[in-house]
Amino acid sequence: MYLKKVVLDKFKKHNHLEIEFVPGINVIKGRQNEAGKSTLLDGIIAAFFSRPDSTSKELDQYIAWDSGSVRDYMTTVEFVQGDDSYRLEKNFKDETTILAINDEQKHKTYKKTLEVMKEVFGVFPEKEPQEFYSNTACIKQNDVVAITLGMKEMGPVLEQVVMTGNTDSITASQLIPKLEKRIRSLRTEIKSNEAEIQRISKEREEIKTIVERVEKNKIERNEAENKLSVLNSKYKELNGLLEKNKQKRKIQESIDTLKKQHKVLHELVEDIEELQKKQEETENKLSLLHGFTDEVLVNEVAKGIEEIEVGKRTINDDLVKLNKEVSEAETRLAGRTFNRFSTRTFIVIALVAVIISVMAAILVNPFALFGLIIAILSFILNGSLVRERTKLDGFKIRVKKMEDGLRGQDSRITLLLNKVTCSSVAEFNNKKAIYNGYLDDRIKWRYQLQGKLGRKTLESIRQERSEKARELAIEQAKLTEDLGAIDISPERYISIETEVNKMMEEKNYLEDKIRDDSASIRAARYDVEQKNVCDERLDGLQEKNKSLQRQIKTYEMVRDIVMQARNDILRSPGGVMALEKETQNYLSIFTGGRYNQVRMENNSDKQKLEFEIFSDEKKDWVSPDKLSKGTIDESYLACRLALVKLIYGDKRPPLILDDPLVNFDDIRLARTMSFLKELSKEYQIIIFTLRDIYDSIADKIIPLEGN
Repeated sequence: MYLKKVVLDKFKKHNHLEIEFVPGINVIKGRQNEAGKSTLLDGIIAAFFSRPDSTSKELDQYIAWDSGSVRDYMTTVEFVQGDDSYRLEKNFKDETTILAINDEQKHKTYKKTLEVMKEVFGVFPEKEPQEFYSNTACIKQNDVVAITLGMKEMGPVLEQVVMTGNTDSITASQLIPKLEKRIRSLRTEIKSNEAEIQRISKEREEIKTIVERVEKNKIERNEAENKLSVLNSKYKELNGLLEKNKQKRKIQESIDTLKKQHKVLHELVEDIEELQKKQEETENKLSLLHGFTDEVLVNEVAKGIEEIEVGKRTINDDLVKLNKEVSEAETRLAGRTFNRFSTRTFIVIALVAVIISVMAAILVNPFALFGLIIAILSFILNGSLVRERTKLDGFKIRVKKMEDGLRGQDSRITLLLNKVTCSSVAEFNNKKAIYNGYLDDRIKWRYQLQGKLGRKTLESIRQERSEKARELAIEQAKLTEDLGAIDISPERYISIETEVNKMMEEKNYLEDKIRDDSASIRAARYDVEQKNVCDERLDGLQEKNKSLQRQIKTYEMVRDIVMQARNDILRSPGGVMALEKETQNYLSIFTGGRYNQVRMENNSDKQKLEFEIFSDEKKDWVSPDKLSKGTIDESYLACRLALVKLIYGDKRPPLILDDPLVNFDDIRLARTMSFLKELSKEYQIIIFTLRDIYDSIADKIIPLEGN
């Protein structure tokens, strides 16, 4: 596993800090104590292990310095385990946790996140996981210093952890009450210091507030004076640029207006000339249309032809009806007579029949009456035929008159067409349509021309166009080379103008601020020296309390992990031997073979495991605190690394070293750094330091600069 990236937002002294790491050795280097190393170290621990929804007051230590008492900080950590990439985001203000795996699967509950982190780290206690990690894979300089004071505190802790490797669980059960008693004793001592710390803290906060305000006022006053100097210079430059640009814009606007006016006049002249041309073309077309030069004559001919055509249509309609009646009369007459000769013969027979009938009647002959009837019928029939024929002759006479009338109408039309030089009505109608179109065009061009000209003439408009061209040339000449070189877009002009206005406001603000800051500095009751004296008193008490807190955390961690260590790592019969062997290997490397034997013996009477090193010089087993400071540190480091290997197994968490080699001489330092370089092939190592001694083995150097 290796840490890839850490991002801290509003975390202690850092408003935003983003650090990327590489596999191997990463050296976090600060040139001063306030460079932010401890903040970054705390940030890594919090990003991995702190619970955002925790009510623990320990989380308040991460609050941003300018955020009051609000936990509005956020952490993000990216890391790689095997083939999987993880991104863990924590928002301590909203108390939320999000864990993304390979940018796809996401977990938003702490319970699910805890399960995943247990798989990643192998060992990840639900309670105080940060303490577990801090007391195993995170090796701080303060912890090493604590051991140089004696094995009184850390010695028993290591012994107790290893002791649980014994298969007898009664030993661990007896150990836990002793740990609880020690924790209660330490807490009582801490509580006795709280009142004094609270009193001094209150006094310090008052002094700190005033001193910080004074220092802030001094800094802000200096910044305001510097800004005001730069501002005056920039204001003069930008304001001059604006004035020139205003002059150029005024000239350019005049040029643009004159161009538009000249363009309008030019287009108007072209439109008028075009309309005049169209008007002339229309007149020429009218003159070429023979016989259609007189509009009144054309209209009279059209009217006459229309009237004649109406009369002809009426006669034709009547003629059709009359011809139909003639045809019907002829049909009827043909059906009722044989021929003219038959009719006359029938009449003669009828007359003879009448005479005979009369004579027979006189002689009283029966056939005489029949002959009389025949004679009467013959006279009636002959009268009807005569009337039909007379009517038919009348129809024919009327048809002839109508046909003569039609021929007369055609003659009248011919006379009318001759007046307009046309040979047919169709030709006249065609020419008349063309003629009317020309007349419409002439009227249209005339009205359009009048609309364009108004009360002006074409010549006056041309003169006006020439005048605008002259005015345009004068304005263009005003656009000198220096003005022409200024090219500020409207957006940029507005931006500069806004900036100049803001400069004026800022100038007034800075002048007022300089006066206010100076007055505030003069009125301050405390200075930095008084703050430092108070800080030293408070730091002494807090360091004492922190030492007690570290002891409590150590014992609490041991209490919580003793069962974990027994069950997961040291439960096997060879558990103690495994820890002895790993510690012995590391110590031999660190000391160059000078100390290569370590033993951890279980003393059931004292309920602890004796941690001893064999000294060739003394020819005996000795406790590490009987050796030099460098050897003590080497022993501690060897035991911690061995414990990490046994507890975490093949998970290989990142090792964090807070300058633990400070007491090593050059020879020890060279051997240990060579070992760390080899160890970095299995573990990612992150070293926090103020020194340059680790540069030679670093795969990446990350500088931190203090604010």
